[in-house]
Amino acid sequence: MSRSLFSGIPLYATLELFRGLIPQRFDQLLTIQRSREGQVGSFWHDLDVKQQDQSNVAMFIRKVVFPTVVAVAGLIVLWWLLERVLASPRGLDLSDEGLYLLAADPPSSTAAWGFPFGWHARPLFALVGYDIASFRTLGAVILVVSVGSLGRASVHVALPAKSLTSTRAVQLLSFIAVIIGALGALNFYAPMLRTPSYNWLNIVGMSISAAAALSFIHASRVNRASFGRLRMVLLATLSSGALFITFPAKPSTLPLLLLLTTLLVVGVSGWQTGAKWVGWNLVLMPAWLAISLALRLWPLDFMSVFLRVLQMPAPDPLQTTSSAIRAVFLLPRDFAAGLAAAQNRPALLLVTSAVVLLIPVIAART
Repeated sequence: MSRSLFSGIPLYATLELFRGLIPQRFDQLLTIQRSREGQVGSFWHDLDVKQQDQSNVAMFIRKVVFPTVVAVAGLIVLWWLLERVLASPRGLDLSDEGLYLLAADPPSSTAAWGFPFGWHARPLFALVGYDIASFRTLGAVILVVSVGSLGRASVHVALPAKSLTSTRAVQLLSFIAVIIGALGALNFYAPMLRTPSYNWLNIVGMSISAAAALSFIHASRVNRASFGRLRMVLLATLSSGALFITFPAKPSTLPLLLLLTTLLVVGVSGWQTGAKWVGWNLVLMPAWLAISLALRLWPLDFMSVFLRVLQMPAPDPLQTTSSAIRAVFLLPRDFAAGLAAAQNRPALLLVTSAVVLLIPVIAART
């Protein structure tokens, strides 16, 4: 009988049953047993806390430290590769690149020979100690990363929402998109004008802004219930900052790209979300202007610089707003004429490439 008592209930409860029979001795045993159980409970509590701390440290290493180390190592390798591919330390074009370098290190903050894109190129030039080779390589790294990020964001929007649960497939397609974007970005250097220019600023700003808009759409589709104002503000801050970067290079990019990204958001997420998107972008734009003035990236009399530039004659008759609009409408005709004049028509290559690129998207939708 005593065996069933000791196996079925705690020892101190059994001792309580016999407390009236032998009071003094059993009081001592009861005290000792309760003390031991308290020590055991404290031991397991401390062990749980220690294991939880170790789990938190492991998660921090896996989600923060390891990705940071990989990103830094990747940037170092990318810098090394681009420096050699572009031959950054060698050669200099005195006409175009000479103007880009002069804009990045002007004699005064109000000096301008066109739209003052140097206001945003100068901090990068100063960051590398006014070294031309490093300035070129840094610009290439930023361009490749920006366009690669746009490719990655495009995958998440192109795929249907139900396929986003297949993490491995999405990661593979994202990696392919990043590689295609990075290689495509290198086409910018086909004329071997490697110094960051107004076109460079324009492409970087457009890529980052478009990637932010696509990330906004992806987040609103997947996590519609938990998609809060903070995430919207962060993505709008990134987009507005990228658009602001393009303004001294090509002022028309800001309104046109904001209009296009807003229409894209409206088409996927509705008018209310699109209104919030464009609203936050417009609200945050003056903040970027205030930061630029506070950091003296822009001169206080920046309006006089823009007005002076607008009064300058166009360096090329084709480099005007009307010519740019006309070229957009004539692009299909010029493209067809180029294909017809080519000795080796690349039509078959274009069709084959399109089919290859569409295969993963079609497979994911079926």
